[in-house]
Amino acid sequence: FVLRKRFTFWGGLQFDKDVRKISAFFNKVCIKPVRDKFSRLMQIASLLQVDRVEEILDYWTSDTQVWRLSPREVKMVLGLRVEFKKQDIAKLKL
Repeated sequence: FVLRKRFTFWGGLQFDKDVRKISAFFNKVCIKPVRDKFSRLMQIASLLQVDRVEEILDYWTSDTQVWRLSPREVKMVLGLRVEFKKQDIAKLKL
C-alpha cells in the first residue's frame, strides 16, 4: 500500500508517526517482540523524511544500521517523494 502513494516531507513525517504508534500497539498486545517485524516499514519511514536525495548516503554507509531494503527498493521509496527528481535518485550509487 505504501508504494502506491506519493509523499511530501510532512507526509513522510506523519507516516513515521503512524508506523511507530502501530508498532508500539503490537508490542503491547503481543507476547513476543514484534519490533523486527516493523523494521522495513521503519526504514521506509526514515527514507521518506530525508531532506535531500544525497542524504541517504550518510545512512547507507553507516555501520549502525542493517538495511532490510535493497538498493532498488531504496530508490523506489525515494521516488515516492514529490520533491525529489527521478534523475537525482537514478544517480545514487548504493
